[in-house]
Amino acid sequence: MSELYERYREALLRGHLAARRGEPEIALTCYEEAAAVAPDRSLPHSAQGAILLQLGRARDAEHAFAAALERAPADPGSLAGRGEALARIGRPSEAAATLDRLAAALLAAGGTVEALDVARHALELAESKARRRQVERLADEIRTSMPA
Repeated sequence: MSELYERYREALLRGHLAARRGEPEIALTCYEEAAAVAPDRSLPHSAQGAILLQLGRARDAEHAFAAALERAPADPGSLAGRGEALARIGRPSEAAATLDRLAAALLAAGGTVEALDVARHALELAESKARRRQVERLADEIRTSMPA
């Protein structure tokens, strides 16, 4: 392994350990270090977003998740986190659109039940005919796949 990758991995590990110990500020610093070492990676940004949400800093979390999604546009964790952050800061339409993307990613990965849960949440945030049809379509798909 390269020295650069090793530094990235170590910074992430320190961040994860700090988060588990309940030391969010240390975790944020470690994730910032990891992002600086490997700017093309989404994980440090997504991890920052999760910590920032825990701290009640939804606006900062939204920016961190957006940075993660620039690097990995279909990452389920980043999509879920950004959707939650947007909902918390009073941007329900954008939150719902982000959750629409998450539902599509989950569906593509074979997670129909999970996609339905996310689609329902998106519908609750910002009702639309398209979202309602999506929820109905997914619910029908699940019903028809169940044994009689």
